[in-house]
Amino acid sequence: MVDLVVRIEEHYRVNRNRIVKRYTKFAGTKEAAEDIVQEAYYRALRYKDSYNSDSKFETWFSRILKNVLNHYKNVEKGGSYEEFDEEVVEGIEFCGYNRVLLEQIRNEIFSYGDDSQEVLSLYFKWGYSPREISQIVDMKYKAIEQSIYRFKVSIREKYGEGMGS
Repeated sequence: MVDLVVRIEEHYRVNRNRIVKRYTKFAGTKEAAEDIVQEAYYRALRYKDSYNSDSKFETWFSRILKNVLNHYKNVEKGGSYEEFDEEVVEGIEFCGYNRVLLEQIRNEIFSYGDDSQEVLSLYFKWGYSPREISQIVDMKYKAIEQSIYRFKVSIREKYGEGMGS
């Protein structure tokens, strides 16, 4: 993976300004575009193990960049960047439930192993689809779906039928 780190760094040096310029129109400001591009390169380095050498580097990086942009747009619409502030989190409805319940669910996610914890956070907290998660982490799509399903079943059993679908 050392070669990939060098490739990401080189891609950053050569393409950063062009990508920032292109993403300024999507993000609204140059500063926001710079943040998006910086986060995309950070995620590329963090999730470098998810890169499949059989696919094109540009395709892989573009997916990461688009995911970061989508996340930014979600935050701009009032979504939460750091916390579970939404009233509905992907199939789990909180109408009327208090912050204690949200905290319990957050704690449930963090009680899982590292791989599942990352998948559940990407799914529930950040809003990524199982397909997008499979492109970020080193897990197969079906394993990701099963992890999410098992978590929802666990939540339903602990907190009631209306809590997971």
